[in-house]
Amino acid sequence: MMHIVVLAMVLAGFASLALSMTRHQSEVLARRLPPSQGRLLQGLGFFLITAGLATAIGTFGGGLGTVAWFGHMTLAAGTVFLALVWRRQQRRKR
Repeated sequence: MMHIVVLAMVLAGFASLALSMTRHQSEVLARRLPPSQGRLLQGLGFFLITAGLATAIGTFGGGLGTVAWFGHMTLAAGTVFLALVWRRQQRRKR
């Protein structure tokens, strides 16, 4: 169960980091966010990824928690990347 929690945290963190970039804001939201909201999303992204590490280490211990966190980060980053590619393809079809 805690694997799902850690995965959700880092997935939301990577999604927040992606949406903090103006390029991805234009592709996903079809508009640009104010710089203050971009910085807020960036801070939230870093916080969620760090909180995922703390949760993984607290649950699984130092060694296994760190390894699990890296695995979840890999899966989450790949998921966000594929979602951005899919969104770009959907916008081109229109």
